[in-house]
Amino acid sequence: MDPYAISLIQNSFSQVRPQKEAFAEHFYDDLFATSPEVKDYFDGVDMRQQGDKLMAALHLVVKGLTNLDALVPLVEDMAIRHVDYGVQPDDYDKVGASLLRTFARTLNEGFTQEAEMAWSEAYDTLATVMKVAAYPAGGRGFSAAPASDKKPFWKFWS
Repeated sequence: MDPYAISLIQNSFSQVRPQKEAFAEHFYDDLFATSPEVKDYFDGVDMRQQGDKLMAALHLVVKGLTNLDALVPLVEDMAIRHVDYGVQPDDYDKVGASLLRTFARTLNEGFTQEAEMAWSEAYDTLATVMKVAAYPAGGRGFSAAPASDKKPFWKFWS
């Protein structure tokens, strides 16, 4: 990912951090409204704490975009943990769409098309990394072959 795209992501995230509770609430409201089937994953969960976890994960990702070698194992571990909650491969697309809509709603015209494209690229790439880790070939309905036997596909992104 090029430095300009990373700066767009960092800038847009810095704008939502001061209102992180509202951002997280809007995100989950959008996710549950557009994909009500995922709400079952959150039965008995304190949504305020869940919002804190969301914002911490986003902070980790935003900070880690400049060091993918350190970030990728962390998101892979997160993905494997999410399997225990029942998360399915197609749920990643639902989350990504809600994330983009939440940025657009929160930042309004401040969420430029360039920023949206940068977030979309970052999210899609990391979601693929997570799905590959959580649903290895032959398991649970997702597999993605690496682009090269010598280099993991996400390394081509950096």
